[in-house]
Amino acid sequence: MTFLPIVERELRVAARRRSAFRTRLAAAVAAITLGAWTLWFGADWQSAGGMGMELFRALTSCAFIFCLGAGPLFTADTLSAERREGTLGLLFLTDLHGYDIVLGKLAGAAVPALFSLLAILPVLALPLLLGGVSLAQFGGMALALGNALFLSLALGMVVSVWCQEARSALAMTVFLLFLLCVCVPVVGRALAPTAPFAFGLPFIIATPVTALGSVLDAQFALSNPAFLASLLGTQAMAWLALLGASRAVPHGFHERPVRRADGSWQAIWHQWNFGNAAQRRRFRRHLLEQNPVCWLASRNRLKPLLLYWLVGLSLVVWLAGGWLFSHDWWNWSMTVAVALFLQAPLKWLMASEASQGWAEDRKTGALELLLTTPLTVPEMLHGQMRASWRLFARPVLAVLVTEIVLLAVGTRFSGGNWDMAGAALVAMVVFVWDLHALRWVGAWQGLVKPKPNQAFAGAVWRVLVLPWVLFLTLLFLVGARELNWTWIVWLFVCGATNTYFTLVAREELHHRFRQLAAETFSERRAEPI
Repeated sequence: MTFLPIVERELRVAARRRSAFRTRLAAAVAAITLGAWTLWFGADWQSAGGMGMELFRALTSCAFIFCLGAGPLFTADTLSAERREGTLGLLFLTDLHGYDIVLGKLAGAAVPALFSLLAILPVLALPLLLGGVSLAQFGGMALALGNALFLSLALGMVVSVWCQEARSALAMTVFLLFLLCVCVPVVGRALAPTAPFAFGLPFIIATPVTALGSVLDAQFALSNPAFLASLLGTQAMAWLALLGASRAVPHGFHERPVRRADGSWQAIWHQWNFGNAAQRRRFRRHLLEQNPVCWLASRNRLKPLLLYWLVGLSLVVWLAGGWLFSHDWWNWSMTVAVALFLQAPLKWLMASEASQGWAEDRKTGALELLLTTPLTVPEMLHGQMRASWRLFARPVLAVLVTEIVLLAVGTRFSGGNWDMAGAALVAMVVFVWDLHALRWVGAWQGLVKPKPNQAFAGAVWRVLVLPWVLFLTLLFLVGARELNWTWIVWLFVCGATNTYFTLVAREELHHRFRQLAAETFSERRAEPI
């Protein structure tokens, strides 16, 4: 038998995928664009060495974020998708082992991420020509990025074994990476002045951020103990994650019977999520006659509570920052930061909710069954959009009220910096506009993309990422060195992209909804381009 046959097969398939080459090209273009932007706007033109180090730090930080995001994007839904489709158990009818399947799926999913990292590395080597960066720093940076990529992919793989829904796997992987790359360094730095070295060592080796910070130090050497400890700790955690996934995957495809006993944890969780029989009856009577699709999408009672907790926790964190940093925290410049801090999670959650609901229903056939009912396409679209606003209206209103209050408070501490006040107002307008666009674009992408995570990524790219790419490119082309009044350009670019993609999504959903929901992706690939 061939050694690791699934690895060989997945690598052959992944190497021929167009998406792998498109991802590599997009990563190289993004790195070049960021490098040009950094040299033009943020570099120290008085020193070539300063330019090189600033460019190196900017590119390395963005590449590190990409490596951490590779797990949620590429591996978090690999084995869970096989479980949903019922094909995972077929692999164990052969003499394959758990590690064959885990390593095979990991190899296939890692190809786009690895191609992208290899495309970024030549751009990251440009600071060597400018000076200020040593060859040892470049080599250490390559090792740190490779380790972070491996850890992220391994965590996504082990989460994929235990989670069945795509959204749950994505959220759990992001949460684990948040613990390792944000919480662990913060706790370690807080304990560093008082804790002994033996006690602080786990906080050094348990995060890839330590290796990144060591590389960005001007006095970096490959023999740095903290750097080596972080590399070894990251490798150990990644291999342990893969070992756990290999041991668990042979048992992860079994169908477990659903217990109907009132005292079981499944029944308790179901009651928390949907309410008791009387509550469900009242809710059904209230919404079912108005719009059945809205009722179907609004039955989950925990989603609004989670959104309220998210907004409330964000506000508590921000108030704690204001208590620690006093008056400097309340000016209009920080209000713009508040806008980004509070708005970004709601935008991402709206993209996930809008794109992955119909994507899952289409794969299970539930959407096609819904099309056999007397409901018309406009009624289904209206119900879905109404359910989104039922879920997000109050948290969005709370965020907007908070930003307005901060603008009012900031008049005492901002010194007439009206540009920042204008930027904050534009951020609020764009926030509501983005949410409206994400509802339509996410629903459209959920019908045209084969996987829920791809639908989510498509909506985020069109509404949240592309406007910033166009905005930065426009500023670079016109040679704008000052950032005053550029928020008007930002509003124009965001409004133009949101309007265009919203109109395209509405047109596709209203006129091709039944066709998109019924046809298979094999049929779409067979159509001429």
